[in-house]
Amino acid sequence: MRIEVSGPEFLAAVEGAAAATARRPLSPVMANVLLAAQDGKVTVRGADNELGVTRVVADGVAVIEDGVELVDPVKVISTVKLHGERFVIGPGNAGAGLDIVVTNDAGRVKVRGGILGMADSEVAKFPVRRVKEYPTEARVDAVALAKLLKGVAWSAEQKMEVTRTEKGDREMKLKGVALSARGGKLMAEAMDGHRYAAATVDLADGAATDGFGVLLPLKAVTVLLESLDVGGVVIRADRPRDAGGGFEAEGAEFVLNGGQMGKGFPNMAGHVPKGWDGEFAVDAGELLTAIRTAQVCGDTAMAELSAVDLTCGDGLVVVEWANGASVGRAEVAADCSGEDVKVRTSPLFLVDFLRTFPKGGRVGLRLCHDEKKPMVLVDGDDRFFMCSQVTDRYGATNA
Repeated sequence: MRIEVSGPEFLAAVEGAAAATARRPLSPVMANVLLAAQDGKVTVRGADNELGVTRVVADGVAVIEDGVELVDPVKVISTVKLHGERFVIGPGNAGAGLDIVVTNDAGRVKVRGGILGMADSEVAKFPVRRVKEYPTEARVDAVALAKLLKGVAWSAEQKMEVTRTEKGDREMKLKGVALSARGGKLMAEAMDGHRYAAATVDLADGAATDGFGVLLPLKAVTVLLESLDVGGVVIRADRPRDAGGGFEAEGAEFVLNGGQMGKGFPNMAGHVPKGWDGEFAVDAGELLTAIRTAQVCGDTAMAELSAVDLTCGDGLVVVEWANGASVGRAEVAADCSGEDVKVRTSPLFLVDFLRTFPKGGRVGLRLCHDEKKPMVLVDGDDRFFMCSQVTDRYGATNA
């Protein structure tokens, strides 16, 4: 294989594919990316047990000799970033491996360095995953999809959980984001056992195949957010939604390994309260400032066990954060309807959600007297967040 590259597209493709490689791969093959030069294009692939990423480069690439090679992405990226954008990748001078040759505008060699090239037997071990013709699909704008994922990913559990079934079988339970299509909208959901976030955007064609749904590990969410730019995205999935799927965008593919998905994402619809004792609308930034102001007197040494009281009524939301010796208190003006309500919850839950709001955005609080029911924060018609009411570490419940 010999290719000549001039432009940032190739570098972006290698970085995008390398994002899918495992940090501690079980096989040396999985630490590399696969370069395939054919038909005037260069395809760059990276993969691990959860995700496969394919980036296709057609602009700024001249394929001198077709071929397939495994290369070390770290060496390629560092050499190009350090020495320039115009370079040639081809067979090494010693007859083994590959060389990356960086030239100046006059074509003179500035740097010649070896990069990892593996034997054909090792190349054959690389898992090439492609987005196949899954039975369900949905189409969405890339910018809208990125906004959707950012709107909920912060509330997802950070790791995958390994459990054993009653029969002793090993089972992987996904901690990530679920995507599903409902009524011409694409919904994203994420949870960590204490809080649940959901958001929706309109599908590009207003509809999707019935039964559509796919689960994304957080690593896949991160890679997608780094790669999505403009244009449309086609999302394809198996049925049921935990069996795997993939994403197709301009010049890129992202394939999910369904074997890692466990039994899927839990149905949270039944946990949303049907009615509310009180509803309150406040400025999200002002509520966030009030929580941080009250935090001055809170027990910040054990923030994960701290609790804040929200007393809502008479045109105000009053935030109180106590540490046993003193109480921090702050007020926010609110539009109120229904009964006055006092609830207790974790400040960490609220802060994470409120930080995702733009300046001047308003959030709706839907609250119940019953501490066994969750509190719900609503961002218009497109996004909501649900978290549990809590007791503090001394065992006191809501007043």
